[in-house]
Amino acid sequence: AVVSTQSTGATVYELRQIIKETGIKTSSIDPLPTEIFTKHLELFLPILCDIVNLSLSTGSMDGLKMAHITPLIKGMSLDNESFKNYRPISNLTFIGKLI
Repeated sequence: AVVSTQSTGATVYELRQIIKETGIKTSSIDPLPTEIFTKHLELFLPILCDIVNLSLSTGSMDGLKMAHITPLIKGMSLDNESFKNYRPISNLTFIGKLI
């Protein structure tokens, strides 16, 4: 999550540092794979910064907070026909995790 000390919002520098510390992990529903984000990060940073700041200034994440949800059985000895024996694993999109 981006926490900015400036009233103007997050900066490209702050996003670069956050990404450097946490890494880039994309989901199967991300529009671009990890390799492309990594290879062209400097190109994407200003765009990502605009998206993050727009989301923070409006308080909206409409269309940004999506996830691919995979059910995972809680234990191999449990009945796999019963939904209560599963827990959801959410793989968020890269931008959703960044915000």
